[in-house]
Amino acid sequence: MCGSFGYGILDMTKCWDMGTSPADLGTIQARIFGKLTLNRNPQNHFSEIEQAAFSPSQLFPGIEPSEDPMLQARALAYPDAQSYKLGSNYRQTSKQIDRSE
Repeated sequence: MCGSFGYGILDMTKCWDMGTSPADLGTIQARIFGKLTLNRNPQNHFSEIEQAAFSPSQLFPGIEPSEDPMLQARALAYPDAQSYKLGSNYRQTSKQIDRSE
């Protein structure tokens, strides 16, 4: 099915033209996983922005990363870079703790 695009869909140098996607590909229904509420601007730039660490390897249960080589490389590289930047216990800081409803 992915071969019907005419290019490798995992090639990050290609731009997806959604208007010419094959009709038999269908659509993927959106799923709601949570709610992100931005209710204020950062008060302390260092603690709220500079010490934030995001990783594409932190996924919801039941969600797996795609075969995209760039995503897989980032999933390995981000935690290593954040450990170097923020210290080895960066996951235990209050800014890194998941807050979900």
